[in-house]
Amino acid sequence: MLGESVHGHVLPDEFLWEASRGVLADAVVGRRVLFLARSQPEGPRDLYRAAVRVTLEGKPIDVQRVVNLTDTPFGDEQGLVAAGQHVAYATVAFGAVQQVSMLDLAGQQAEGDGAVGRFLGRLSNLQSTGSLAGLGRTEVSANLQASSVAVRLEGGMLSVSTDAMPRAFTVSLATGEVVTRADEHLAVSSMRVPQLSKPAILWAVDTVRSATGPEFIAWLEDNVFDARDLWKRAGHHAFGQGEEAEVMAGPVAPPPPPPPEPKVVGVEGSYADAAWPPQNLRTIWKTPADEEGVWREPQHKFLQKNEVAGAEAAPSYFYQTHVRPDPKRPWSKVWMVAMDARQLRLGIEGGIEDPKPLTGARGEGRIPREPEVLHRAVGAFNGGFKTTHGEYGMMVARRVLLPPKTGAATIAVTEDGRAGFGSWPSSTNIPQEFVSFRQNLDPLIDGGHLNPSNRKQWGWHLHTTGMLTHRSGFCLTSAGHMVYAWGPEVTGETLGNAMIQAGCTYAVHLDMNPRHTAFAYLDARQRHQAKLLHPGMEVLPERFIVWSPKDFFYLTLRNFGPPAVEGLDMQADGGTQPLPVWAPAVFEGTIGQGRKAVSLRAFLPQRTTVRLVGAGAPIDPALGSRVLAAILPESREPEGPTVTLHVSETGNVKLIGVNGEVPSGGERMSLPLLEKDGGSGERSAMCVADGAMWVARSAGQGDLVAALRKTGCEVVASLGEGTVHRAGSKQPPLDRYESQVLYMLGRSLDPGAFRWQADP
Repeated sequence: MLGESVHGHVLPDEFLWEASRGVLADAVVGRRVLFLARSQPEGPRDLYRAAVRVTLEGKPIDVQRVVNLTDTPFGDEQGLVAAGQHVAYATVAFGAVQQVSMLDLAGQQAEGDGAVGRFLGRLSNLQSTGSLAGLGRTEVSANLQASSVAVRLEGGMLSVSTDAMPRAFTVSLATGEVVTRADEHLAVSSMRVPQLSKPAILWAVDTVRSATGPEFIAWLEDNVFDARDLWKRAGHHAFGQGEEAEVMAGPVAPPPPPPPEPKVVGVEGSYADAAWPPQNLRTIWKTPADEEGVWREPQHKFLQKNEVAGAEAAPSYFYQTHVRPDPKRPWSKVWMVAMDARQLRLGIEGGIEDPKPLTGARGEGRIPREPEVLHRAVGAFNGGFKTTHGEYGMMVARRVLLPPKTGAATIAVTEDGRAGFGSWPSSTNIPQEFVSFRQNLDPLIDGGHLNPSNRKQWGWHLHTTGMLTHRSGFCLTSAGHMVYAWGPEVTGETLGNAMIQAGCTYAVHLDMNPRHTAFAYLDARQRHQAKLLHPGMEVLPERFIVWSPKDFFYLTLRNFGPPAVEGLDMQADGGTQPLPVWAPAVFEGTIGQGRKAVSLRAFLPQRTTVRLVGAGAPIDPALGSRVLAAILPESREPEGPTVTLHVSETGNVKLIGVNGEVPSGGERMSLPLLEKDGGSGERSAMCVADGAMWVARSAGQGDLVAALRKTGCEVVASLGEGTVHRAGSKQPPLDRYESQVLYMLGRSLDPGAFRWQADP
């Protein structure tokens, strides 16, 4: 009966009866059943809930009111179990356990503003779960590589095991919190999913859309917005000041002159400093409006300063302005926020309701709670369309919510924290370096050209190409920075023209319509504070911090400070630093006091590369201006066990232990292994931790090994009586030495955003 009710297949051990509501109720309205069903014999399973009418003896009569609780065509629900009022199951997709869900059959209190809001909440519960009380839901996000999963409910705990990891983690049924993990580094987080209240009009729109499909609502929106625009244009023509006559010859303002293209300044291909702040924008009007096209810093006192350790303060990481890009509508403005991609890291998060995942791995709807993320968040803005409006791809922290679509405009975040902008290739394989991505429509701008695919519809409107409503976009500039754009009365192409004015070379059309589009400046450290970019945005700005129904992007400050070492206060050293100097490459500090003091110097991998030069050979003259330091080991032959210092072709450095495997290629140097330091007098040692080069020096009885162990180093090499020659000091580096030498070369900050193109 269950299989026939969903035109699928149900196994005898994959359904659970809920508690009886009484003999009469079970016979008249039915007893509820949870079950897993496949539409194809070997296809993925969905979790359903139904009411089954039964006789007084308990024999099933028929199945009624079937609701699909998951609807995940790419996710397979497995391991359905129950204990008391709790039910649990796992979702497997793309070879990984994406999520484990716990349901509370006691229901969820309908929330809302007043009696009407609570009533609408209960109706929503009935639509989505088959009961007015709904279902309490706790979701545990995971990304465990596995093909099968086992779920157990016992002793007030949910225990999850996979075919690759027994007892991977446990969750408390009482609190919903992760209690234990098989590996402390296992990325698992839990969340009790709230029921979000909606204004009555949005509830009605979503309800009608779910019943009729998106076409009717799109037709209605199209006509309403067109009528409003015609009325406003007629009024402006009758009573306006004739601004149309003041439009310049061209209908589109030219972009600002592009900054110089990044140029190679060394054989590693490091980039010159990106142009920042952005250049003021040109206008299509003979007489610009007040501050039109002029970039200004946002004036919000709660915004964090980018605390850097350099001799200069970092510039503002946000600038905002507006332009009037529509020659037919002088009142229509597009507001923009420019973001310094060197200082800001982009993050992506799914909403609690949208996009509805096809794999089961719902988004958490809030900025991640890890302090290093939440406490450094400074901004957030809306994402893309609902799942029903195109099923455009999305992945969050390697959890796939929606698979990628070929040709779709894509914004991705890579392992090293950069933001990539590009169109998805013909293959749906996800690049290994991608941690998260979000797609929406075709590219609005590509190569600086508007609408290269000649798309006719920028949204779900039907018979025109130019419905005017709230729209938003996100783009990459020729200088490697990012811009968010928003306008309350713009078409898709008008929004694109505004971003071209801002110097964007690739742009993605994000979400549209009121209550779906907003940019918020924010501070989520202690007292949550948030302010919208424009008062016309119809969104609660704090929603990105608390609970967001839809997906969004968020921005956090990058850390330009020294490596954190317990008991070590490090500052930028006084030597030469590469540009920009507010993000130092070399730090120094001291552990201990008096004759036991050890001075340490750290060379950060993000700002330095390494070059190994043989005895008597000069360094390449093209690299001379980039030399920050020369590290000179003791020249005599090492005695006892040795370690290998390996420098790759790209300038990355590793220190490999006695029996370690040395990579092929690159350059190498043998150094004495320093296992226990009991010496005295002037001597030095070095090590490598997380790519950073550390050099320690003692002028007395300081323990070099103990000091370097605190930095996280596992292998320590002795430099003997060797030393460091530092650019900008009294002992600067030379262009050649009689012994083998290690040169530390400075490099500029890489742009934090780039034009992504898939490998051929």
